[in-house]
Amino acid sequence: MPRINAPTLAAHRAQQRTVLLDSWRDLLAERGYAAVSLADVAARAGVARTTVYNYFRDKPALLYALLEREVAEMMARLRAHVEAAPTAAEAMARYLEAQMFEFAGNEVASHDLVGELGPEGVHRILEHLQPVWAMHADIVRRGVDAGEFRAVDVDAVVGLITSCVGAERLPVASGERDPMVAAAELVDFVLHALGAGDAVSSVLPRPAPPASASGAAGRPTTR
Repeated sequence: MPRINAPTLAAHRAQQRTVLLDSWRDLLAERGYAAVSLADVAARAGVARTTVYNYFRDKPALLYALLEREVAEMMARLRAHVEAAPTAAEAMARYLEAQMFEFAGNEVASHDLVGELGPEGVHRILEHLQPVWAMHADIVRRGVDAGEFRAVDVDAVVGLITSCVGAERLPVASGERDPMVAAAELVDFVLHALGAGDAVSSVLPRPAPPASASGAAGRPTTR
């Protein structure tokens, strides 16, 4: 664990929390949810097990805290990739493409946590994903208002497209499916479903840049 040097107690706690979440994320990716204990997290972080309890009461609390952090970081990347799109069709293509590359190489995403957490845990996870769905809904409304998409029930359509995106998570995250292929097929399917099939050829995802130095999958290109 990196040594923490912080000027204040608050800064120290923030840094310690980050170290614990990073350790938890690495272990979750390596072993899966069921195989990791709070003692494992403490050992990876280089602290006493009681230290973990000063920040997180149990494994679900660690998971939800990590998810909150990961979603906030993902939202920043999605906004940067989506908001400059000149049309709703382009924004939808960028959104779907970015989602696939969020999954790619993400070892945490390659684990299916639904069976581990039960209905209440799944509900908590879905709550944390609300900002992502809100962005998705905004894109659909933008397209409907501009006449690019046919008139639809936005909430229903977002739910359907989210299911399509979710179906790609495990195959893409595990490396079984190419994220660019998945993105292209999703864009084609979704835009045709929204009545914007004519835009497909102009907004299909471009090849991704090379993988970063850290080994993570490259982010999709911004047109």
